[in-house]
Amino acid sequence: MPDPGSTRYLDTPFRRTRIGAGSALTVLLLAIGACSAETAPPEVDTRESTVPGKLVDTADAESSTGTSGRIAFTYTSTAFSGEPVEVEGLVDLPDGTPPETGFPVIGWANGSTGWAPDCSPFDQPSPFVDSLLAEWTERGYAVVRTNYQGWDDGRPLLHGRANAEALIDAITAAHEATGELTTDWIALGHSEGGAAVMWAADLAASSDSPFPLKGAVAYAPTGPGVGDFLERTLAGEPVPQGAQPLISITALGAHVVDDTIDLDRLITDAMRPQLDRATISCLPDLAELPQIQAGNYLHPGTDADKLLSYAREQDPSRATVQVPVAIFQGGEDQTTVTPATTEAMIRELCARSDLPIEYHYYPDADHRSVATLAQESATPFDFARTAVAGTTPSTVCGSATPTGG
Repeated sequence: MPDPGSTRYLDTPFRRTRIGAGSALTVLLLAIGACSAETAPPEVDTRESTVPGKLVDTADAESSTGTSGRIAFTYTSTAFSGEPVEVEGLVDLPDGTPPETGFPVIGWANGSTGWAPDCSPFDQPSPFVDSLLAEWTERGYAVVRTNYQGWDDGRPLLHGRANAEALIDAITAAHEATGELTTDWIALGHSEGGAAVMWAADLAASSDSPFPLKGAVAYAPTGPGVGDFLERTLAGEPVPQGAQPLISITALGAHVVDDTIDLDRLITDAMRPQLDRATISCLPDLAELPQIQAGNYLHPGTDADKLLSYAREQDPSRATVQVPVAIFQGGEDQTTVTPATTEAMIRELCARSDLPIEYHYYPDADHRSVATLAQESATPFDFARTAVAGTTPSTVCGSATPTGG
């Protein structure tokens, strides 16, 4: 979750515009200081293009992770609807001279920060995320970030394929923005972003990107637990105060993708103020809203069924991973991502693919601290090195009951 009062990654916001086929791309407007001759990014071909991963524009930006350089860029991707869309990206370069083959690459997919237009990861930078990613740059990795799509005209929150394609296309565009990256990359994500990298593990092999994904690291990925959470909510079970916003932002995201979901019929009168607030506020503020009585969030019926269907469709249990995956789960994570639902997801993934799946369980970790503890153990770094080298990682597939280690 973002930290209240934090500043935006970029001093001047991007202009984000969805574009239709045959329309000229809108060139990104950035009012960041002029680049020096030594650090100027490459000139960009801004001719009309709707090819996913096409770089539109670049600018230098101030790094929040203490790296030697940050390039802000905008690029083309594919919206959930199949239309071309422009997306923001960042690439942080580590200190020092790149190896002859280029810096190794991590593609980062952020967790949910909210649904409102000002709640994008780049508008809500997080010291938690910066700390995680600084460890990768300190180890010599370049880190590419996507800001996802839809912040100006409706964010399709949790949409696995759209999020994954935004990440894959960010990697392609980043190679055009700087010539200092190696071709292989590892996908890394947390929560919603954890699901995104698992979908990327399915989709990257069939994309047109010339840059092969070698593995995916998912910290507390959303999966079947989202649908289970919504079903419990509809059944009248209590919802912790801090988890109430998940109902609002998921409903809003589902409505973007399926506008036949009638939010007036779906949302109760008691919940409506929270839904309205979610259109203008981000998760930290939403988590402070008053507790609502159990059973008084959503109305059962056709619209609730559509909401549940949307949540189930975004579950990466449905993916067929084409690269090794490492999943990290905390024992104290008990809302939308639980050990039981993550292990159920792993069983489904194992049934769909012969690729190795590592599972690492931290009994005392929660939704956020699992990522910190994982990196303190160096396990994600070991996995990334092994996956890039082409060495087969360990796997829990074939176990009667997946258990973390």
